[in-house]
Amino acid sequence: MRMARLSAALLVAALFAACRNTPTDPVQVRRIIDVQNANLARWYAAGDIDSVASAFAPDAWQMPPNAAPLVGREAIRRF
Repeated sequence: MRMARLSAALLVAALFAACRNTPTDPVQVRRIIDVQNANLARWYAAGDIDSVASAFAPDAWQMPPNAAPLVGREAIRRF
């Protein structure tokens, strides 16, 4: 269950990051998602929460299961 939550969070973060430059080539989009997922997994494993939080948009919403939504980078960082 924990891994499923982490995977969902990584996907959402990768999609937000991929939208920053708005590439249109599907291969390029997939590459960006894969790179961002790898970065986030590494940052989570290392406990580098500042890098994790920086992957999110300043006004991002993260919706952890059975918890209130987290709004903004600082809320994500604290969680």
